Amino acid sequence: MKKQTDPKMYKIHKKCTDCVVEMEHKLRIEGKFEEYEKNMTVANMRNHATEMEAYLLDAINQSNNGFVSENGEVERWKGGLNKEQAKEAVDAALKHFNDQIDEYAKGPIGGDEKRSPSDQK
Repeated sequence: MKKQTDPKMYKIHKKCTDCVVEMEHKLRIEGKFEEYEKNMTVANMRNHATEMEAYLLDAINQSNNGFVSENGEVERWKGGLNKEQAKEAVDAALKHFNDQIDEYAKGPIGGDEKRSPSDQK
């Protein structure tokens, strides 16, 4: 692994960049590249959804009872976030996103369907 892009490719494919290029070239010759590309896109979207869910749930569960001002004083704020309502909104949005991913994954390979679900209107 001597190339600059090798570490990135190894994380994804467990192969060096040259090996990935060779594998993708063979897939193109066999006519299987579009399916491979679609599977990679779907896996990337699912990973993004999982990371987004973790981030949003972490943000909801963070305590915002007090903040330190630039003067060094601790300010106590009243009010807050309705955690149950926020979790329901996150769950609904993620369900919609996952439904779009499933719809994209079941769709035909190639043509205009290669766009991600967020690009389709």
